Amino acid sequence: MAHSVLAQQTLLKSISVGTGSVHKATTLSKHGSVSTPTKVVRAISGLAPRHSKHASLDSAVDLSFRLYKHESGGLNRVNLSDQLLEKAFSQNNDTIWENVQSPKISAVNKSQQLAELLDLPTDGLSADPSTPKGQQTSYNGVYVLQHRQDAQDPKMSRFGTREQGEANTKEYRQFVQHEGKDVSAWHDIPLQNEDGSFNFVCEIPKETSAKMEVATTEESNPLKQDIKKDKLRFYPYNIHWNYGMLPQTWEDPEHKSEELGGIAGDNDPVDVVEIGTTQCQQGGVYKVKPLGAYAMIDDGELDWKIVCIRTDDPKADVLNDIEDVEREMPGELEKVMIWFRDYKIPDGKPANAYGYDSRPMNSDFAKMVIGETHELYNNLKEGKRDNNGALALS
Repeated sequence: MAHSVLAQQTLLKSISVGTGSVHKATTLSKHGSVSTPTKVVRAISGLAPRHSKHASLDSAVDLSFRLYKHESGGLNRVNLSDQLLEKAFSQNNDTIWENVQSPKISAVNKSQQLAELLDLPTDGLSADPSTPKGQQTSYNGVYVLQHRQDAQDPKMSRFGTREQGEANTKEYRQFVQHEGKDVSAWHDIPLQNEDGSFNFVCEIPKETSAKMEVATTEESNPLKQDIKKDKLRFYPYNIHWNYGMLPQTWEDPEHKSEELGGIAGDNDPVDVVEIGTTQCQQGGVYKVKPLGAYAMIDDGELDWKIVCIRTDDPKADVLNDIEDVEREMPGELEKVMIWFRDYKIPDGKPANAYGYDSRPMNSDFAKMVIGETHELYNNLKEGKRDNNGALALS
């Protein structure tokens, strides 16, 4: 198949992340090192910077795959990736590719043009609210099709983010938005959905190292990078899972767990370790289901880690509890436990500890923890518990 070089380059620039990875990938394609659409997918996803704000091409194919998994006639992921990209290349319409690349066209229009180019329906694309002057708004699924679930659940597709300040500075903030308005990532996003799933706010995308967190003491609770000794904080190595928090939960520092020797909470929302196959976007809001929980003890404080899977992940249908994770992803739970146990050691600190003999507790236990911390949160929000930690509750 004869590929249009411009079409290839623009596809990579439209869906990929970062100029450096685009240059490397297009160079590979020009010199024949990337010979098939599937190899293009693998090349660009491998070269994409891990700190990117946008989805990689691999994520785009993942989303397209999930969008059509019930309509693809049994095609597997690689074959469907081939067909989608081959169709894009074979269209050979440089005008459309140039328009898709143009910074003057909104994200939703770019997604719509990509959909039209591939003869795909556009009913799952989210609306693109106006961007205030001087601010940058990014959306889950920018440059790619939204998952069909978004069309079925409009609430999820209406979440976006707004950035304030320069990235990689102490002043940088990322606000979660709903229908174009700032909302609190902690207070304004519901904990649970009608279908029984829970909402997860991604603070740290997988394979990144900047220690981002929801600012519980600031109005609207934006995401910011943690600071220690007056320096921006990074993990010593990349985290291998999507990491974040459950809204409307709180680990009360005065609530002691008798089962764990009387240790109390760490004064933060409950943490989530999402073990899915796709990198989430920083500030993105995702539906997840709890699979288990680790009772991590960090500097004498209880710091629950709820292991979850996104409900739209290809493995979601077969993962419902910790024994399913052991069967389908052998060794993954132990990797999670070891990573969080040891990540402070390179900085000269002791390893973290765990309750329950470092065992992952099951899904029912995890849901019990979520329910308990949600009740503690409600006590704080309703004034039944003194806000002596000066937390921002609006």
